[in-house]
Amino acid sequence: MNFRFFAVLALLSLLIPSCKLLQPSPEHVNDYTLRAQYNQSVCFGRCPVYTLSLYENGLLIYQGERFTDKPGTWYRLLGRGETEQLISALDALDFKGYPSNFPSQIPDLAQRTVSYITKDGQEYRSGFKENVPDELLAVADQMKELGDANNFTKYEGPLDLFGEEPDLAPKEIIVELRPGVNPQEWIVNYAKQNVQYKERLTPNSNYHLILADPNLMDDDELIGFLREDPDVVSAQKNRQVSPR
Repeated sequence: MNFRFFAVLALLSLLIPSCKLLQPSPEHVNDYTLRAQYNQSVCFGRCPVYTLSLYENGLLIYQGERFTDKPGTWYRLLGRGETEQLISALDALDFKGYPSNFPSQIPDLAQRTVSYITKDGQEYRSGFKENVPDELLAVADQMKELGDANNFTKYEGPLDLFGEEPDLAPKEIIVELRPGVNPQEWIVNYAKQNVQYKERLTPNSNYHLILADPNLMDDDELIGFLREDPDVVSAQKNRQVSPR
């Protein structure tokens, strides 16, 4: 009997679980150094909304919010070379010369934001929709490609590591429509966002109560779109009013 062979197998059985424990994992994310994030926000439609976070040890955390095939928190590990290449590409960008948001002429497009944290903890962030420098677009596209990959693992641990679970109950918004606008016909324009008409606030007013679906669009984001609608005079959240 080859005792040396079995001794090697026994040693490997001890080392392999230890190696797995030493690999970066979401459970210890608060102990890692965040180096970059890519965020894609809401558009006027069904654009994927998510945030991709890159840590110095190669851990990638994907947090899917809406219209994504990876809802919730997912993770994967980048190789050392790919991690260093991406961080070097970010370091070469002129974040000091970029505005926090590049001007856009297309409000319906999704906002894309790249954040970079230097070794000394200085954070830079720049968002854009179109008309963006080629080098920034290239890095954003690279991070988007990483996020779009299907080799992530679903994280089943405590949610408080990545923030509290959002309140997805319908939100009430008060809109004032221009005279002559039929609210039942107007609301059809927001069918993709699952906006529902609830009621007219008073019989002879142009104020109406609508319901926003936060699974599809945050109420603050929807209000921003409503205020750009030529048929809308004003839009605001329906806040609880206390008697004086």
